[in-house]
Amino acid sequence: MSRTFAPSSTDLHRAWLELVDTDGPFLAVSALKRVWPQGMPPPDADALAALKDAKPAWEKAWENWDKRRDDTAAVEFYRDARDVWVEVVLRDALGWGDSYVTITTENLSTGSEVRSPNHAVTVRPDGARPGRRPGRLAA
Repeated sequence: MSRTFAPSSTDLHRAWLELVDTDGPFLAVSALKRVWPQGMPPPDADALAALKDAKPAWEKAWENWDKRRDDTAAVEFYRDARDVWVEVVLRDALGWGDSYVTITTENLSTGSEVRSPNHAVTVRPDGARPGRRPGRLAA
């Protein structure tokens, strides 16, 4: 008689990460565990369909940019496809819907950017969910 074990929270997180590319704008299991310690719930059929529909366009743009990194048009094509892909993942698959906002210079809160120790690299968010405190965006 074989036993079936319930998936661990790590297994649930890894199942989600298999749906998206973890080399780009998405997270590792350790970060997901902080938000969903019990594991992410499985995506519903509509969310899974949205991911499957949107991913080929993003992959095509990535491959095009990877082959022509000095081409401004390839970079712009990639950025546009990436932004659509990120929105599908966050709005549709994770269910953030209209609570996800794109970051602009007008709504970028103080302290939203992070610098490497030697200040050679600065990272700023492209989008966020409104935080619990008024006037502050929480990624």
